[in-house]
Amino acid sequence: MGDLILNIQLEKLLWIVVVLTVVITRSWLARGCVAVLSHLACQFDLTLSDQAKQRLAAPMSLLLVNTVVLFAFTVLKISGPYSPVLLRLLQTTTILSLFVVLYVSALLVAENFNQRLSADQVAQNNWLAQIVRFIVVFLAFVVALKIWGVDLGPALTGLGLAGAAVAFAAQDLIQNLIAGLTNNGERRFRAGDWIRLEDGTEGTVEKIDLRSTTIRRFDKAPIHIPNAKLAGSSLTNFAQRPMRRIKWEIDLTYQTRPEVIEEICTAIRDYVDAAEGFVQSNQVPVSVFAHSFKESSISVLIDCFVIGTDREVYRQACHSLLLEIMRIVEQNGASFAYPTRSLYMEPPA
Repeated sequence: MGDLILNIQLEKLLWIVVVLTVVITRSWLARGCVAVLSHLACQFDLTLSDQAKQRLAAPMSLLLVNTVVLFAFTVLKISGPYSPVLLRLLQTTTILSLFVVLYVSALLVAENFNQRLSADQVAQNNWLAQIVRFIVVFLAFVVALKIWGVDLGPALTGLGLAGAAVAFAAQDLIQNLIAGLTNNGERRFRAGDWIRLEDGTEGTVEKIDLRSTTIRRFDKAPIHIPNAKLAGSSLTNFAQRPMRRIKWEIDLTYQTRPEVIEEICTAIRDYVDAAEGFVQSNQVPVSVFAHSFKESSISVLIDCFVIGTDREVYRQACHSLLLEIMRIVEQNGASFAYPTRSLYMEPPA
């Protein structure tokens, strides 16, 4: 009997030593486990950076400590009035720490793939990563409730009105999720594109999430638009055009001679053809012609294109063209027209 008690005491002491050893050396053990995972990842052509290993080491350390404490608690069969509650707490923290490791691993794998993919593939990969992370979080929630004896299915069924409300909220989430998948599959836009919706909303796509898409307006204010609304809305994607158009009309006075107008049109056309940043006439016609007669001016149409879609490049091209037009008009002795009215006074009868 005495030997049995002694053996039990030694076993408890041994487990206490094991738990303390793991707690003290948890950082070293976690780094060892991460090194093993990194070696396994290399077999699948995945590389974990030092920063990624540090991000994974913290939840791995927590998982090791929780696992050893739970195992010791179960083996030693510690009894007491609060033992069941303490056991469930240990089980919950262990499961949650495991899912944290899985969540961080999913993030690292997604980031690793993003470094090798194109912009369109990165968007699709981010979607898949978000779905995987959502599943991990949902499973962690369900398992944690299961440990405490809560079965999510019957619980939602028994909620009645509350269950209907949850189902209604889930319907909106699923609708936006499917719409987001549709938008992504059709490649209507991607992060970084400049788009304009039919209601006038305009800006740069910043982020595409499971439920909504964030558009950053040009005044730097973000707008979060549900994916379902985007899927049902017609939009213009300015980033998908190969060039940007400049279509202006300049007004010259009626005193301008025809040969001067011809010289002005030719000089503007030659400038656009030779200037850097403009599409040349051998690719897209450059139209500079006398266009129409107006009440107080002769209108000259200028229709040309700027290479690319960058807003700042476009603005700089407009700036350069405008100043050059002013110089050409001045050099040819012409002047710009402005609205005028002639008043004829008849002598009194």
